[in-house]
Amino acid sequence: MKAKLPFLIAIAALLGSAGLRADETKAEPARKRAAAAAPDAAKREEARKRREEAEKLTPEQREARRKEASEKREARIKVLQEKKKAGTLSETESRQLERLEAQNARFKKAAEKAKETPKTAETPKADQK
Repeated sequence: MKAKLPFLIAIAALLGSAGLRADETKAEPARKRAAAAAPDAAKREEARKRREEAEKLTPEQREARRKEASEKREARIKVLQEKKKAGTLSETESRQLERLEAQNARFKKAAEKAKETPKTAETPKADQK
């Protein structure tokens, strides 16, 4: 029995340490996910602040921002299309061009729809007798 005791202790130690290593490997991806989520949380917070700021703008300021963003987007599209014609467009830039063109089309469609739709102010109600 005394000869088996060190052997059993060694087996117990190995089994116990294997369990600890398993816990470490489970915790490691969680730490990596937490570290990766930190930039996402910062981006979400920044986006929330921008939305709050945009809500405080007057309609004229909002229109100016939309126009500025549209000009910036169209300028970038123009640069990317020139690169495409020259044949120097990378894969990343190609995807960006596709996204920007789709985004530009959505904004133009929304602008046309907004022009067609009359703004509904409070209409005076007919006299009710």
